[in-house]
Amino acid sequence: MLPTTAPDTKFDYKVVDPSKAITDINEVHKVAFYLSKKATDWQILDARGAARFNGEVPEPRKGVRSGHITGSKNIPFTELINEDTGCLKTDKELAKIFLDRGVDTTLPTINSCGSGVTACVIDLGLSILGAEKSAVYDGSWTEYVSECKVADSVLGFDSGARLRIQQVGRAR
Repeated sequence: MLPTTAPDTKFDYKVVDPSKAITDINEVHKVAFYLSKKATDWQILDARGAARFNGEVPEPRKGVRSGHITGSKNIPFTELINEDTGCLKTDKELAKIFLDRGVDTTLPTINSCGSGVTACVIDLGLSILGAEKSAVYDGSWTEYVSECKVADSVLGFDSGARLRIQQVGRAR
């Protein structure tokens, strides 16, 4: 059983701009393309475990290929959770995790996962630290990989992607 808070505990959480809380595949395609070209003014974070992110284990959904969105960084949502309490870690611990993973809380950020649920944990962690340009991609990896060609979903839209697709699995 997860711990509960005292009945008189009050939490304030405000969505800065609800119209920008969720993003779609078109925005993800655009950002992934820019990241494949080494852009540094956006970031995509993936909340799945490292083995799924790296394509080392099969996805739990039948027919969904392993891998990750072009240019994304892996921040497993479980790293943000205190194992003893089941609650998010402290602000200081969250800040260290994001800093250690090269996450810039001032950049526009798309949060992804397998199906859009655990990306919300990453989004909440960023929000707690004051990030105001963070959105959840609720289609996440499942939609992205089903809407893309194989090479595009792994490496972006560059012309050499099809030639390098076989090298990606071995390089990880």
